[in-house]
Amino acid sequence: MKVKVKDYLVKMMIITLEMIILFSESEESVSSSSDDEEKRDPNDAVEGTDDVRQEEIKVKKDQEEAENNGRDSLEDSAYNAVNNKIHYLCKDVQEALTRLREYELRTITRFSSFKSTKNFGNTDLFAKNHKVYWEAEGISNNGKPFVILSSKSMDCHHGPDRNVKHKQTYKEKKKERLSTNSDHYKGKSYLIVQDTKKFDCPAKVTMQEIVQFPEYNKAKSPPSIKLETFKRNSSKTLKEKLADKSLANYERRILLSIDDVGCHKYHPMGKTQNISQSMDPEISSKIDMFVKEGITSVREMKRLIKLVVADMFGKENLPPSNSRRFYPSIPIIRSKMDKSKQKLRYSMIDQECLQQKIDEWKKANPSLNTFYRPKEDTGDGKCQSFLFVHQEKWQRDLLQRYGDEILLLDATHKTTRYAIPLFFLVVPTNLDYQIVATFVTENESFESILEALKVVKSWNPSLKPLFAMTDYCKEEINSLECVFPGCEVLICDFHREQAWGRWLKATKNGCSGRKDDILPRLRRIARSKTIEEMNEALISLRSSEFWEEDKYNNLREYIENYWLQIKEVSLFQ
Repeated sequence: MKVKVKDYLVKMMIITLEMIILFSESEESVSSSSDDEEKRDPNDAVEGTDDVRQEEIKVKKDQEEAENNGRDSLEDSAYNAVNNKIHYLCKDVQEALTRLREYELRTITRFSSFKSTKNFGNTDLFAKNHKVYWEAEGISNNGKPFVILSSKSMDCHHGPDRNVKHKQTYKEKKKERLSTNSDHYKGKSYLIVQDTKKFDCPAKVTMQEIVQFPEYNKAKSPPSIKLETFKRNSSKTLKEKLADKSLANYERRILLSIDDVGCHKYHPMGKTQNISQSMDPEISSKIDMFVKEGITSVREMKRLIKLVVADMFGKENLPPSNSRRFYPSIPIIRSKMDKSKQKLRYSMIDQECLQQKIDEWKKANPSLNTFYRPKEDTGDGKCQSFLFVHQEKWQRDLLQRYGDEILLLDATHKTTRYAIPLFFLVVPTNLDYQIVATFVTENESFESILEALKVVKSWNPSLKPLFAMTDYCKEEINSLECVFPGCEVLICDFHREQAWGRWLKATKNGCSGRKDDILPRLRRIARSKTIEEMNEALISLRSSEFWEEDKYNNLREYIENYWLQIKEVSLFQ
């Protein structure tokens, strides 16, 4: 049952308590800074005050550097603060994102994009008409006319929830699924204390792609012409050249405007924000890279992430251990790894992925033998079954060398995420057992196994094994006897013992209490060397005290009708 806390104040109290607990747990990892915390002025005790002060110091420092370098305060990615906003004029989108990331790290904030113009950062200047501006917030003092081509807007990650309609649709569909499939589908129930991290924080970030025209800088206005007349004439000339696509001298810039720390509302600020931040893009890209290299363990990925963070910041400047931006939790890492694996797939349809993989294998290894038939509708109301057979050259060599004496056929179940059987053909070599062919069928029918074995036989026409071994599966036994005439099929001791043990252990069969008495008598039959020994073992079983009892009827039927049908001596040797 889902519990939703509607009262806003109660929700904020719960979230604050959670953050205080998590922050106290990570206090040891940042103990080196505890002395500085005690020396702070009591007036600075409010969360976020230090961050605001650091930002003001940063503003002054950047402006002083700009003045010392003899340039305008906003040229070459300079920095300015106007009306509780911080502005950067950057050369490209990448530099703007770098500036935003630096700001987020300094202030422990995070922003997420919710609206962006297509091809932001590379918008065609001549695609449509534009209004010419001379002044705007953040770039009012450089004197260059400019046009705005596109924009990108970002919210604080605690900002307004812009997916309310989508979430409501999802809840309705889930409710409908529960009601229509109540007998087979049971949705999981969770105790949800905090149902969202969206608190309508008004803080925003805006990026504007602008193009400046240095030729028409108002500083170049002749003294004899009024400034307003110069602006009007220059704007008209610019529009004409833009319409004719004859303008060549211009500068593309990105104007980054960030709401100051003081604009954040309705959620905690400062170090408590570490636990609520999403994964850093650089960490995300590293996970993609590691997954591509073959890393599948979540714990190994977590260890590698720690090494990446140490390389990013250095061992002396590591972020706090509770920073989910750089140290994501195991569930988040696992989810990201799953998404990374999906990106590496050729298609979301597994059969298409397999076809692409086969083409890739054949290109790298021309001697590879594969047979692949996807499951699809043939158009006449029938559907062809799935079949995949695989054999490499070294496997053919081993099969031809060691396969004439005995061939082992082993089927595996529940070893993959697909409900289809995987078969291995195995031969004993001078060292060990080796897989010499693999095939996957849609089911374990006689026709499917027979077709796969015929494919293997076509690749190895001289193969004539004297014996074959498998578990007690009539479809496998009949298939082996059809493909390899004269081959004597034996039952595998391991699979026979496994089948007996499972059957006797099952309480529904009523024999679990006499398992230790029954198994030795069955083994005596299976290990008989002669017909006389086998007959004596059968007499011993049938004359046992439990054989004629009514409660062991299931045992008699199981042994007589299932196992004693194949009591030939060769099958039990």
